[in-house]
Amino acid sequence: MPPDPRPLTSHRALSTIECALGLLGAALPEAREETPETAFLSAAQARIGPNPAAALAQAVLSEAGTPLGRVAAALGLSAPERAAIGVALAVETDPMAGRCVTYLQSPVGGSRPTLGLISSVLAPLGAENARLASLISGPAMRSGLLRMG
Repeated sequence: MPPDPRPLTSHRALSTIECALGLLGAALPEAREETPETAFLSAAQARIGPNPAAALAQAVLSEAGTPLGRVAAALGLSAPERAAIGVALAVETDPMAGRCVTYLQSPVGGSRPTLGLISSVLAPLGAENARLASLISGPAMRSGLLRMG
């Protein structure tokens, strides 16, 4: 099911997918034309607020009993791994998310996120190089939940 496009209210926590879309929004270039993709990502970025790490932590807590939460707990996934999985899930469940990933990766194209794009997604969480290294060698990759190529 696609993420809810309505603004977050105090009664509903964001999902990992919504946080991932907000983090994708942070990867938008400053100078850009207004397109449906940029509007979608800008709105997603606004929903996660000024502290993406806190929004992602809240999403992780709120999804504890869900299938994704149970798999993440069983594998011991980190927050950056959850964000990367959120991007992958968004692309698979929401056509607009796929369009946004293609837009962000232009001129390379393709709706599957590249490692470079995932690095940009992790940047607002801080220490992106260390996080990217741990993502590549972490349980999400080792288990096959995420894969390169």
